[in-house]
Amino acid sequence: MRLGGGLDSESRRLFFVLGIVRLRRERAFARSAAQAPGMVIGFQRRLPRGSANRSGSQSYDFPVVRYTKQAGQTVEFASRSATRPRVVREGQAVNVLYDPAAPQRVRIASDCLQYRLPVFFITFGLGMALFAALFGFFAWMLLSRLPTT
Repeated sequence: MRLGGGLDSESRRLFFVLGIVRLRRERAFARSAAQAPGMVIGFQRRLPRGSANRSGSQSYDFPVVRYTKQAGQTVEFASRSATRPRVVREGQAVNVLYDPAAPQRVRIASDCLQYRLPVFFITFGLGMALFAALFGFFAWMLLSRLPTT
């Protein structure tokens, strides 16, 4: 009889490990990336993946940022991260991290935008493990109090 709740231990471990891996990748990128000042020039509204044809889907606003590379080239990009509520506003100055060798690897230097997904996975994995442990403990307590025949 499985007493651990909805996710098995491998799934919980997977969420935790995935979060740690993503966190390490983000930190490695931040250490090796070039930095440049940028400006939020607007927002690009998009629907979540897989909801293009559903009516009533909540859309998200992805910041569009303009920055100048060290070589002097001006670049605009739409961030891959959006938050609700917005953590940046139009006209706000931001720092941009980018990989000079791979220009598609660019991010707004913001703890919320960079680290929220890894932290979510780590927290979710740990939360599910805690839930499973508590559920298992209380189930064991309940079952141990039942009369045996």
